[in-house]
Amino acid sequence: MKILLNYDKAEKEYLSSFAYIMRNMGIDAVSTAKNLTISELMSLAKQTECQFVVCCNEQTLRYLVPGDKPTVDMWRGSRLNFEIPCLIINKLAHIHTVPHGSWLLEQDLSKLKYYAHKPVPFRYHKIMDRYAMEAALEEFAAAIFIAYDIETKTYKPIVGEDENAPEQAGETVITCASWTGVFSDGSLKTIVLPLIDYDVYRDWEKRQNLADSKAREKTAKPDGNKVNSPGFHTTAITLWTGWEWIAYQQGLA
Repeated sequence: MKILLNYDKAEKEYLSSFAYIMRNMGIDAVSTAKNLTISELMSLAKQTECQFVVCCNEQTLRYLVPGDKPTVDMWRGSRLNFEIPCLIINKLAHIHTVPHGSWLLEQDLSKLKYYAHKPVPFRYHKIMDRYAMEAALEEFAAAIFIAYDIETKTYKPIVGEDENAPEQAGETVITCASWTGVFSDGSLKTIVLPLIDYDVYRDWEKRQNLADSKAREKTAKPDGNKVNSPGFHTTAITLWTGWEWIAYQQGLA
């Protein structure tokens, strides 16, 4: 296997350390310190017959990812699925300046072995009735773990008749909830439960009751403690809107 390393010219002194790691992994590498656009990067990778691009040049990174000031620290470990895949790593200096820098770099570079794997398009299944929910819960019983997330909407503040009265905050509701199961074969499956403002489905109470009853039934089983919340916002809104069963299963209630 052969890779193209796009690094910052200020880090030239660390190239020998990177080359040493590459040799130990049995990987050939060529390098450039030029700031390149996507098309220039892909063209150079083809010219040098590389199967993968490794980038730690933040000027190049600005052409590869969205955002005003992306950094390699923010994007480290990401695989960008261009015509020739591109792996973002941290600055080469971290090999020596960060205690675990060399180990972390090797963990990122281990992804190179999967260079030929094609990305799987993201798909999800909408839960339209209780039968679909029952089928999904049975299928998710085999998951290694299940990640849970929500989308919310906050309505405009309520303005009272009294101009001197304090303005009341608008109501925040969960518009949809989703669960993604990770299975032992590496596959992912996602289901989405629409609640309101999602296509034409607006029956909030009916659909929330559906989620409540079926999920309570599932998480009450011995193998049901598999739910993982991504953060404070999801947990707080979940508790506030009455979906305590989810928070309880996460040990947050």
